[in-house]
Amino acid sequence: MGLGELGFSDYLGKFWSGAEAMYGVIIVLSFTSTLRSARVDVQQIYSTIVSAALFCCVVWGLADGFFYAWEEGYSARNQRKMIKDSKSSEKKLIAYSMVKQELGDRILGTINETERDRLYDNFVEYLSQTDVKSKGDNPFFKRPFFSSLPRYLLTTSLLSIGAGLIVLLPFFLLRNDIPVALNISNVLGMVTLFAIGFLRTKDERFSRKIVFGVVSALLGLVIAVIILIFGG
Repeated sequence: MGLGELGFSDYLGKFWSGAEAMYGVIIVLSFTSTLRSARVDVQQIYSTIVSAALFCCVVWGLADGFFYAWEEGYSARNQRKMIKDSKSSEKKLIAYSMVKQELGDRILGTINETERDRLYDNFVEYLSQTDVKSKGDNPFFKRPFFSSLPRYLLTTSLLSIGAGLIVLLPFFLLRNDIPVALNISNVLGMVTLFAIGFLRTKDERFSRKIVFGVVSALLGLVIAVIILIFGG
């Protein structure tokens, strides 16, 4: 199934594992932690800090979506080039090199070199028998960047903004009691980071999920402590 055929829920699953939500939480924790060490009346800078945190979540989501779409277009061009080069005896070595670069470390790195070379040869041979869809037949292959960009922007933004809003919620509800709002926000941030780590691990063992959740929560805690050490 091509990327252009993926549904909205597939994109949410793909990008949840990409940790956009985690970035949103950390962004908010980083900004709002400055309220603890503020040397002025926090009411004076409250709106600026909260608005800046939310705006950064929006920008982060949009920027990530843009670069995901850019990467998708680059990968699609590379895929077409590998197929075309594999069909040419003069450029087959180029296709072999591209296949090796794509599969070497990430997929076949644990296999001995002789077996890897054989698999690369077989894969290039397989590519040489693959048809490249014409641009007119497949709008995704025609402009992969533009066709995938809206979905990337929407889903990465939703994850980043949604996670950020969870942590910012106390500041909207307890505007007149910022110290309490800050404490509740930090707890929500830790819980959200734990949930992200717990849910995004591919290990089915419950104990490992707990470990990943705790590590994710500690990450946010360490960042908050560093900010406090350096005075916000």
